[in-house]
Amino acid sequence: AQTPALNELAQYYSPKSGKRRGRVALFTGCLGEAFDRATLNASIQLLNRFGFEVVVPSQQVCCGALHQHHGRSPQTLIERNIHTFYALEVSAVIYCASGCGAMLTSYRSEDNEVAGWFRSHLYDISEFLLAHWPRDLQPATSRLRVVVHEPCSQRNLLNNADAVYRLLERIPGVEVVAS
Repeated sequence: AQTPALNELAQYYSPKSGKRRGRVALFTGCLGEAFDRATLNASIQLLNRFGFEVVVPSQQVCCGALHQHHGRSPQTLIERNIHTFYALEVSAVIYCASGCGAMLTSYRSEDNEVAGWFRSHLYDISEFLLAHWPRDLQPATSRLRVVVHEPCSQRNLLNNADAVYRLLERIPGVEVVAS
């Protein structure tokens, strides 16, 4: 059961139908929240379609990458994010922005147990969707040509650029082109 404190500190998005497969949290990031709302909304819809309740904690803060790039310590942000997501009782923390993902995977904390939990439950949205693809989900055929931009953080730091291509290959008829 959800406690009132958690309900006040997060938004919950539940699947409308089908088998519930678990609860995950979405890291929105400060720039993603401001500039990439469409991606975050689409991620919530896909995760719900896959049977996952999505929790978006209001207590999350910037990943800290911008602070670090400007020579300031992100440790306060790191500690807050780690403990915010740990308190949610979720099976995964999912991010959409590879720049945030690169920073999130580097998190270190005074509380090694909680920081270890955070890093071991952290997933890129494409990798998570691939790992949890419903057996009965067959997307409609599309004749779209999709050009994929590989962020350098995804290719060089996270080493998971292929996940986007593998996910798009699940859609029949899509022509995928690397930029």
